[in-house]
Parts: sequence; C-alpha cells; structure tokens
Amino acid sequence: MHPTMRWSIGIGWKKWVDPHPANLNVPPHGGVHLGCNMGDKQQKMAEEQRNLVQQQAQAKTQMLRFEDELARKRMQTDHEAQRRHNAELVRMQEESSIRKEQARRATEEQIHAQQRQTEKERAEIERGIRVLLTDRNKLLMTVGGVTALAAGVYTTRAQPSEEIHHHLCRAQQGYLGHSQTL
Repeated sequence: MHPTMRWSIGIGWKKWVDPHPANLNVPPHGGVHLGCNMGDKQQKMAEEQRNLVQQQAQAKTQMLRFEDELARKRMQTDHEAQRRHNAELVRMQEESSIRKEQARRATEEQIHAQQRQTEKERAEIERGIRVLLTDRNKLLMTVGGVTALAAGVYTTRAQPSEEIHHHLCRAQQGYLGHSQTL
C-alpha cells in the first residue's frame, strides 16, 4: 500500500483515496476498479431514497385523503343527526299543537253543553211561569200562599218582644208541668 493513500469513508462505503492523480487508475487491493461500482451504488441509493420519499409522500397523501373522508363522513353523520333532531322537534310541536286544539275543542264543547243545559232549564222555568199565569186557579193559590207567608213573617216581627217572651215562658211552664206529672 502506498504510504500516501488513506481510507475515506463515504455514505455507506469505503474507498481508497490517492492524493496523487496518477495512482487513481490502480486500486490498492489488486487491480479491481471500484470507481464504477461506487457510482452505481450512489445512483442506486439515490434512487432508493427517491422511492422512499415518493412512498412517504404517497402515504401522507393517502392519510390526508383518509382523514378528509373521515371528516366528511363525520360532518355528514352530524348533519343527519341534526336533521333527525329537527324533525323530532317539529313532530313534537305538531303533536303539542294537536293536543292543544283537542283541549280547546273539548272546553268549547263543554261550554256549549252548559249553555244548552242553562237554556233548557230557563225554558222549563218559563214554561212553568206561563202555565201558572194562564191557569187562574193556580195563580190564585200561588198569590194566596205568598200572601199568607208574608203575613206570617210580618206578624211575627210586629209583635212586641215582651209578648213573645210571655208566650215562650208559658209554653215552657206548660212543658215542665206536663213532664213532672208523667
């Protein structure tokens, strides 16, 4: 080996470097020329590096597409869920509206039924009054009864309170005397 030659380490390979250009054609290990092999190896490594970068770029692009597709599906699912929720709200509002309308109709029907009952009772009373006014005997009996009732109330109030007291005392003595004889 020539004393001026030394080892040089490149990317993944070793080669003899001769500082003298005249010795470049003769390799130190017995006549095998490594210069061509080294260029091929570098090209092969560069090509492998390009392929690796290309594969990584493809993988990244594929991953981005996948994430985009996932996001699109997620948005679509969210949109569908929101649409179902809105449809459910509309359905509930419609049902509530129907229930309110049914309650309103039931209340209205009840009011009409009460009005019909009131009209029926009023008609019955009017018919009774008409019969009373058209039948002279019944009218005289009613007027006589009301007059007697009014006279009784008036006479009860018109008697002096001493006289009422005297009657009550006599009635009490009669009762007490009667109960003692028994």
